[in-house]
Amino acid sequence: TINHAELDDFVILRSDGSPVYQLAVVVDDHQMGITHVIRGEDHLSNTPKQILIYEAMSWTVPEFAHLPLIHGPDGKRLSKRHGATSVEEFHERGFLAEALFNYLCLLGWAPGDDREILSIEELIQLFSLERVGKKNAIFDQKKLDWVNGKHLSAKSSSDIIRLTASLLNEKDRKVVNADIPAFSKLIDLAKIRAQTFTELMDTISFYFEAPQTYEEKGVDTYFSSLNASDILKKLHNVLNTTESFDEATLETRIRDLADAEGVKAGQLIHPLRLALTGRTTSPGIFEILAILGKSSSLDRLNKAVAFVSGL
Repeated sequence: TINHAELDDFVILRSDGSPVYQLAVVVDDHQMGITHVIRGEDHLSNTPKQILIYEAMSWTVPEFAHLPLIHGPDGKRLSKRHGATSVEEFHERGFLAEALFNYLCLLGWAPGDDREILSIEELIQLFSLERVGKKNAIFDQKKLDWVNGKHLSAKSSSDIIRLTASLLNEKDRKVVNADIPAFSKLIDLAKIRAQTFTELMDTISFYFEAPQTYEEKGVDTYFSSLNASDILKKLHNVLNTTESFDEATLETRIRDLADAEGVKAGQLIHPLRLALTGRTTSPGIFEILAILGKSSSLDRLNKAVAFVSGL
């Protein structure tokens, strides 16, 4: 409650007769039949002035509620200096609409239990003003990443393929119908590792083309040894003579090769991963071999052998 004596006289019309914010917002809300005004607490000082205008016009005063503001990690009001601040920017960075909605709802509000990953339908059903806190919320980018990753991993591969269609077309990348089962398997493997849609697309990019470059740390560790070329050639020979190119068979053949060479399986798997994807991290190597298929895997190994020979 605010004592009217504490309010200064406030302007409602400019000298040219045009209305200022305080009057314009009241008239606009009244004409639209607004019954509840829910806004940031930075508007708290405007509310008693607007109530007076409603009462002066003999209009029904809506219910007012004021939410805590969202601050950056430094405790200051969220602004562009803290990073992306528009929905479009978050979309461009690979965040899902439902994940952003989920996270924003948790800033200053809680469902009353320990759940943090909620669908839009669940949030609508659970939301109540009574559970809105009074403290300003802190925008935590890492927490948003985590929430987005959870929503992304929960999506089916078919939903993700549908979402990727436009992005793939932009990059002139296509998945023919015959390849959809393998591509779906790759998405299911990669989505649990990615936190954003952009990160997911980057993780699976090796599917569309052989590596043009190899990670420098991988080259230093796995391609620079004296026997690197020999290892890649032996892997090529084993894969070339593998009839059934499925995960179980491929794992058995490669582990048998490791035993025959007297080395740990990882000493073969790491350079193989680098040769196939150009990276030191990826989904499981045996799954990748099966997804890429025999011909593509052998071609990539040949390319890696040529690269190592030129070092």
